[in-house]
Amino acid sequence: MTTTPYALMGIGSDTTLWFSDLRERRSAGVDRGPVWRELQSDSQRHPVTFGISYEASVADFLGTASDPLPGLDACVWGRVETLSNDEVLARLPVADCALEWSLSQDFEQWRAAYDRVQGYLAAGDCYQVNLTVRGQGRFAGSAQALHRRLLAHQWVPFHALMPWGDGWAVSQSPEQLWSVDGDAIHCEPMKGTIANHDDDARARALANWLADDPKNRAENVMIVDLIRNDLGRIAVTGSVQVPIAFEVRRFQTVQQMVSRIQAQLVDPRLDAWARALIPFGSITGAPKKRAIEVITELESTPRGLYTGSLGYLHQGRSVANVAIRTLTHANGHFEFGVGGGITVGSEVQDEWDEVHLKTRFLNA
Repeated sequence: MTTTPYALMGIGSDTTLWFSDLRERRSAGVDRGPVWRELQSDSQRHPVTFGISYEASVADFLGTASDPLPGLDACVWGRVETLSNDEVLARLPVADCALEWSLSQDFEQWRAAYDRVQGYLAAGDCYQVNLTVRGQGRFAGSAQALHRRLLAHQWVPFHALMPWGDGWAVSQSPEQLWSVDGDAIHCEPMKGTIANHDDDARARALANWLADDPKNRAENVMIVDLIRNDLGRIAVTGSVQVPIAFEVRRFQTVQQMVSRIQAQLVDPRLDAWARALIPFGSITGAPKKRAIEVITELESTPRGLYTGSLGYLHQGRSVANVAIRTLTHANGHFEFGVGGGITVGSEVQDEWDEVHLKTRFLNA
């Protein structure tokens, strides 16, 4: 078993939490509710980190049975520090190893799945379906060195490095699933992606195009409405609001459209938040339940941790990411996923190009 000396969680553009002094590790397969509640109780005294897989979150959301393999993996720590970006990079090891990867589907296989999604959209089953594809690769260095390499190439606000199964979760996620402080919660779904550019004027032009594009705005609205509904299940009536809409944020390789939905929690239980919000609407589609059913039919392999969530909880505060741009690394090998939201207005080549655009985080 890989040793677990520390974990990391980004909680904003220039702040990272560094967890150390491992006290206990907990995992759960079919029945995750009791473990969520134990972790929330532990978090009053000690910081807690957690990861939940896409399949486990789907089972919890739908109230169905899931694979008995652990879909929830968590650690209770004795210490947490707040570090700057430079301090994080200084602590992580460096390994000059080759990073190689490939996707498990080619364009024609992607097109076949895309066409079936379009059939469901045309029939009115869904308004949007998030279709993804798996990838795999090799990096002979440690997961910690891999995380440093990816961060040095592109710093993202909600990155994470945590124990996962027999290896590690290495997440370069720019997307916040939730931020909780007491009874205040907000979510920041990303829906709408375009390339970044080294030239500032060209980058601004691309961002302006994305902000004004009717298709991308419509996709963003659909997901915001979905998450407003999900938040409504755990929020004080009338407290759900959207203070930020269609804001384009710039990262090293891509620019993405972000909206914010906020609310006041009426249900203080961590497992209630998880059941209501994970899997996140930005990586399923809408309506959520039917989109999940289509994904289950069309994606031939499990997503695993990809599009699940990684997060922390401590003394009433919590941040969780959407586990996109996320690898699981063990014994020199890693797996990942990429994808995007498909609507009736999508074009197959554009969607395939977006898949490849989203792999740029690996070109470090």
